[in-house]
Amino acid sequence: MTKALALAGFGFLIAACSSSSENVTAATGGGGTGGGTGGAAGSSGSGGTSGDGGTSGGGTSGSGGTSGGGGSGGCASPKTECTKGTATVCTDTSSDDANCGTCNNVCPSGSACKSSNCACNDPTKTFCAQGSSGVCTDVQSDPKNCGACGKACPNNNCTAGECDKVVFVTKNSFGTNLGGVTGADGICAAAATTAGLKGTFKAWISDGVVAPSNSFQKSNTPYVLSDGTTKVADSFAALATDPLKHAIDKAEDKTPVTGKVVMTNVKTDGTFSSVSMECASWSSTTGTDKFVSGSTDLTTAGWTDGPAKDCGATLQYHLFCFEQ
Repeated sequence: MTKALALAGFGFLIAACSSSSENVTAATGGGGTGGGTGGAAGSSGSGGTSGDGGTSGGGTSGSGGTSGGGGSGGCASPKTECTKGTATVCTDTSSDDANCGTCNNVCPSGSACKSSNCACNDPTKTFCAQGSSGVCTDVQSDPKNCGACGKACPNNNCTAGECDKVVFVTKNSFGTNLGGVTGADGICAAAATTAGLKGTFKAWISDGVVAPSNSFQKSNTPYVLSDGTTKVADSFAALATDPLKHAIDKAEDKTPVTGKVVMTNVKTDGTFSSVSMECASWSSTTGTDKFVSGSTDLTTAGWTDGPAKDCGATLQYHLFCFEQ
């Protein structure tokens, strides 16, 4: 009996020592030894006592084995076991550049692992994830990450964190009962979506109250045609400076639209041209009503603030659409 107790105690000591190791295999071995010793103690006893001893030894060794294999992959907290190829390490993934946040997530050049995330060493740059890695970039000028990670500029130009804004003339024409300025905005939004243009688009139009000057987000970056390269103006403010750099003569799908009349009632600075010549707030098709028109052919003020046209029931015109 004394010998059996001694052997059981020795097995328990081995299991206890093994459970603190960061090596998973060694810890599991410790539990197995304990079980074997308990079994030996049971077999060396007699009668029912022998059986009880064996049962007790087996129970203790099972607990020891389970304890040895637990934890974070055999590593002492807060470390994590990471394996790459044949190499296995216990590491702190909150600060390890080669295992940042999770095993084998490597922070690219110019960045370091901070609080389980890759962060740029240069405080003026932002870390943007790309696929399984990432890049440190200036979101104020990067056309692939303009203003925010993943925001790509369609014309590959980013200024002060903003892409150039797209402007187009609708390919289709419409009657003068547009359902108000809201209806005109909806037409522009639908045309842009159909053509695959990203962003929010509004109509360059006024009902004598709502106008681009009080409803648009006034861009500080250039306006370009839907081809992404042809510049119309350097900014919203520059629209008021005659002439435009190019006539607005391309549709949402980049096809040419020339020689067309456009519904506007807007001055070059974005304010309304008239409080009465807007087809009764763009709800009338009565021929005696009028609207101030624009043109797809002009770069002078007549591109938006041109001659009056009829709001006839059979007449159809186009719209200028500006990205916000």
